[in-house]
Amino acid sequence: TAGLEVLAIVLYRGPSTRARIDYIRGVNTSSTIRLLLSRGLLERVPNPDDGREYLYRSTAELLAHLGVRESGELPDHDTIRSELASFETSQNTFDNHDGITTDAARES
Repeated sequence: TAGLEVLAIVLYRGPSTRARIDYIRGVNTSSTIRLLLSRGLLERVPNPDDGREYLYRSTAELLAHLGVRESGELPDHDTIRSELASFETSQNTFDNHDGITTDAARES
């Protein structure tokens, strides 16, 4: 489901902006993020790089529910994190060759 996908992105990639989550999923995630915030699974914190937006990160409650203390303890954490980074890099390269500047390319 959408909620699980958003949680997976935040857990394996780390704190992310809504634009970055939208980019990875390929759809608008505003309502999903609001639902996860209301359930206490994500928390919103100021983005130190851009005061106009927030970062979304996992809560201690989510990690406890998963039985871990930190996201690095999740199964295949390093592999999945690396694959996410590779996906974002390949998409940025593809987009930049087409002359398109994406939000993800601007954030890099």
